[in-house]
Amino acid sequence: MNKAVFDFKIRIAVTVSVFVYAINLNAANVSHFVGLNFTHYKNVNLVNDPAADEVSESIIGGLSIIDNTSDLVLNVNARVNAINFKKNQAPDRSTGELLANALWIIKPRQFEWFVSDTFRQTAIDSLLSNSISNQQNANAFSTGPNYFIRVNPRSNIAIEGRIENYAFENFIDNNRYSIASRWLYDVNRALNMNANYEFEMVDYQGVSSDLNYDRSDVFIGLQYQRGLNTLEAEIGATQISNNLLNDVNSARYLLSLQNERTRTSNIRLIYENILSDTSNQLLGSSNLSINNNSSLPITSSDTFVNESVRFEYNKTTTYGSFLLSMRNRKYDYTNLTNLNQKVSSIGLVNTWNLKQGSHLSIRGDARRTLFEDSSLNREDKDYLYQATYTYSARRNISLIFDAISQKRESTVLISSYDDVRLLLTLEYVSR
Repeated sequence: MNKAVFDFKIRIAVTVSVFVYAINLNAANVSHFVGLNFTHYKNVNLVNDPAADEVSESIIGGLSIIDNTSDLVLNVNARVNAINFKKNQAPDRSTGELLANALWIIKPRQFEWFVSDTFRQTAIDSLLSNSISNQQNANAFSTGPNYFIRVNPRSNIAIEGRIENYAFENFIDNNRYSIASRWLYDVNRALNMNANYEFEMVDYQGVSSDLNYDRSDVFIGLQYQRGLNTLEAEIGATQISNNLLNDVNSARYLLSLQNERTRTSNIRLIYENILSDTSNQLLGSSNLSINNNSSLPITSSDTFVNESVRFEYNKTTTYGSFLLSMRNRKYDYTNLTNLNQKVSSIGLVNTWNLKQGSHLSIRGDARRTLFEDSSLNREDKDYLYQATYTYSARRNISLIFDAISQKRESTVLISSYDDVRLLLTLEYVSR
């Protein structure tokens, strides 16, 4: 067994055990599910010229824990999926996803301890399709204290320390050590302001120390909420330095506008410009889906500026829900400039609540990726359409039917593909 995979499984088992033990001490909302999934694939490996279709059988299971007491805030979502391919067109694989956060309030408004763990799959090669053979397990663990100093009734100082470990199945692991100090000031009931300094040391394991670097962030921010409108803003700068390369300096911006149009709908517009890397994007992100059809995070030790604009409209009623999202993103890498790209996407999900707990959901996504390196001369257009019908056979038992069509049109012909998947899932959920 791959040592990294073994470590991942041990970490998940230990993390879930700790959280379950904590739940035994306090009342909480705990639910779990188990199920069987049968899938037919037209093109399981997402290649230009598939050899044959494929059929898989999967055992799925998951756990959800939510707790919010005076001394513990806990949120755990875990899912496992053991896939067996019957025609051997793809290798059997067990995948898992975990998104867990816990805040232990040791002394209210003075001392807390934070723990977070995220386990999911990321892409090995960003230029290939998101097939199972191009996925690797990755885990991000973070823990540390939060300490608060009350200066006066309106002003507080927060000091946060973190030790983090990022482990990848087919990539370089790294440890991170960070400390942050924040000045928090309540101007009035509607307006809060803050000034922040963050310092982080990144240590890559088993490779030259020249890859290691130190990161410093300085920024100020504000939060304003009045009536149905919420405004969040940040402005600052980031510097990265190491022994091998020149220092990297980047501006840091965030502007978020949200309008709660009614009690059941809201509109949000977000602009962000921040220096990031694979590990930073991994922690806290997960979709907990059976079939990961979305774009997977790129794996690289390089840093990049992630500039994005996002629009979201969300409406929820007793009859169902509707979500429309549009996003433009630009990735500018510090060293691996061949990965520079612009990504534009639009997606919508419409769900209708039917009788006796059943529902129907329609999803559509379109994404355009333009690689800016002239030597690649590549542009990808990805389309995904999905229809899901959930039939509530019993209070705890559901039958789920999925039809998924995904297609890529690429200027690099070998990268184009077309796939259709039909899924049937039998699921038991505790209530």
